[in-house]
Amino acid sequence: TSRRKSEVDKRTVLESGWRKMVATASVRAEEMSNKQHVQKKNLKVSKTVLRKEVDKLRDNWINAGPGVPGVDPEVALDRLRFAKDHLAQCVRKYEMAHNGEELFALPFSEYPELAQTEKDIKLFDQLFSLYTDVKENMNEWNLLQFAAIVEGMEDMTATMDNFALRCKKMPGRLRAFDAYKNLNKRIEDFQIVLPLLQELAKPSVMIRHWDELRALVKNDFDQESADFTLEFIISLKLENVADEVLEITDGADKQLKIEQEIKEITGIWEVRDFTFKDWKSRPIPTLQGTGILTEELEESIMQMQTFLTMRHVAPFREEATELLANLNDAADTLEQWVKVQLMWCSLESVFTGGDIAKQLPMEAKKFSKVDKDWTKIMQVSQSTSLVVPCCQNEMLKAKLPEMYGELEKCSKALEGYLEQKRSKFPRFYFCSNSKLLQILSQGSDPTTMNAHYETVFDALEKVDHDKKDKAIIRTIHGSGGVGHEEFPFIKPVPASGNIEDWLTTLLHYMQLTVKALCATAGEYCAATGVDIPGLRRFVDDSKAQIALLGIQFMWTADTQTALEECKRKKSGMKECNARQNNLLLELSSWCLQDLGTKVNRKKIETLVTIHVHQKDVTTEMFQLYKKKLIHDANDFEWTKQARFYWRPQASDDCSPDGSVVIAITNFDFAYSYEYLGSKERLVVTPLTDRCYITLAQALGMSFGGAPAGPAGTGKTETTKDLGASLGIFVVVTNCGDQMSYKDCAKIFKGLCQSGIWGCFDEFN
Repeated sequence: TSRRKSEVDKRTVLESGWRKMVATASVRAEEMSNKQHVQKKNLKVSKTVLRKEVDKLRDNWINAGPGVPGVDPEVALDRLRFAKDHLAQCVRKYEMAHNGEELFALPFSEYPELAQTEKDIKLFDQLFSLYTDVKENMNEWNLLQFAAIVEGMEDMTATMDNFALRCKKMPGRLRAFDAYKNLNKRIEDFQIVLPLLQELAKPSVMIRHWDELRALVKNDFDQESADFTLEFIISLKLENVADEVLEITDGADKQLKIEQEIKEITGIWEVRDFTFKDWKSRPIPTLQGTGILTEELEESIMQMQTFLTMRHVAPFREEATELLANLNDAADTLEQWVKVQLMWCSLESVFTGGDIAKQLPMEAKKFSKVDKDWTKIMQVSQSTSLVVPCCQNEMLKAKLPEMYGELEKCSKALEGYLEQKRSKFPRFYFCSNSKLLQILSQGSDPTTMNAHYETVFDALEKVDHDKKDKAIIRTIHGSGGVGHEEFPFIKPVPASGNIEDWLTTLLHYMQLTVKALCATAGEYCAATGVDIPGLRRFVDDSKAQIALLGIQFMWTADTQTALEECKRKKSGMKECNARQNNLLLELSSWCLQDLGTKVNRKKIETLVTIHVHQKDVTTEMFQLYKKKLIHDANDFEWTKQARFYWRPQASDDCSPDGSVVIAITNFDFAYSYEYLGSKERLVVTPLTDRCYITLAQALGMSFGGAPAGPAGTGKTETTKDLGASLGIFVVVTNCGDQMSYKDCAKIFKGLCQSGIWGCFDEFN
């Protein structure tokens, strides 16, 4: 019961509280209704005000905003700030109105002009934030002096490049506005000016270049003063004359390079000196290494001439012209100096001693005077040493032409003297001037000629003089070293008087000696025929040249006789072929024996080489005879061969006592009796035969021959071998582009007067 009573009490209390709360809620609802009415009225008023503000904001933006054409960027910046403040107020009012509409569950009002204006302001803010950044940086940089600008050039360039990139990325709508154009031009101008300042800061830019710049901008500024700041530099409007400024700085670079190279060339020739060396045993200095010096001078002259053609050389033209004049003067003097030295060196040994000086007393006296002047000049030059000062020596420049003229007279007199000697002994034409002078200067001592015989004879290496009287020559020595051939002259050669006279006598005696040996061999072969048992003794007793001729005499006589008798004696050609074959077997068997010296072995091998061909020819004749294609010794197959005869009743230019005749085709050639020593001969091939036939026909008609063919086929060797067959000295000349008509004339004179052969290798 008590529990129920408690619950009734609680319920009573709750009912009383609920009624109070309902009554209060009713009162509050009436109050809220009254207030909402007032708030809604206020919200409507504020929306009306906001609409007017937005319209005003839009109107101001369009008619008095930063985007109005012709507005100064600074004014536009202030208008943008004002528009941003006005926009912020409108946005706050819009947000309050929007919240009220949301609170009262009213439909939201739209303000498109506000959204558009906000969008426009954000767009312009991009432009003017960049404008502000550029302006702030420029204000800071404007105070920098030129030296500080140069130091901060890298940072300034990077910053400005960043601004240019931002400007480039601006929306297209902004590009039509003056603010954008102004900003873009300011950035571009500064990007032009900065590299110009970098160029002007280069070490190559001198005072004269600043003077050019002052004249260009028509402003007498001082680049060293504190007022020469970036602001001042920008005021000079360098961007308007950028090309001209770059031309000035580019010219400065080129001028610096020219100046440095002129200084380098000047420095080289201030210390470049001559190298001197005493001339032989005399204490007279002579110039060394002039070739390199001349090349260096020519190179320096070419460089200076090139500089003087450049328009940028103007500041150094006087200096360059003077240096070029000095170098040209030095080059001319050195060229003359080298000519005089070459001539002095070539004549010094001739006119200061020896036999030639005695025979040209007037020229020796002239040379003696030149020699004194030369000695004095060279000693003075050695003490100076430096190239340019040496070449500027007035005494040197005055004396060189005089000395050259006197030396030229001496040289011409010497040339005439040498020509006279050569005309008396024509083989001297094949000696160089220096070699001939060496021979003539020692002419009073005939033994000194032993060092030079190989120059004027084919195989004569030296001679033996009488032990009691060195003016008598008794024995010939051939070339080949150990075991070389030696034999006495037919009669002693008197080596007295002028060297060219007794050399002519020696040549004639040599030919007489060889002819006498040929006569002995010819008579032996005529008496014995193909005497195989006595052949070894004949070969051992004979010199290589004579032994070979003997074998050729034997073969020619035997084959000729067999051909002449073949009509009467049927077995004649067969027997001849057998004899020649046996002769070859005998000769070749000797090669298997110990022949002693190399010279002797070469002699035997040469006999085998030649007789192989001779045996082949005989075999061919025999085969043709068997086929009845050849009938006598007049057949061309026989007459085309080189045939060797000793004709005791004939005479030749050497002496009237017989003659060695070599017949090829229808021409007979007299043997020349030059001592040829023990030399190898070519293997005779069909091509060799054809060359012999052709050359023999040419010589028979007083023509020359010009074998043609690839390198290494034996053109020169075949010509030399034919000469050896005829016992004639063949002089081989290796032609080149250095040969002059005078060189050819000298050789032709020698060939014509001496009667020997000339072979011009690589004549083309």
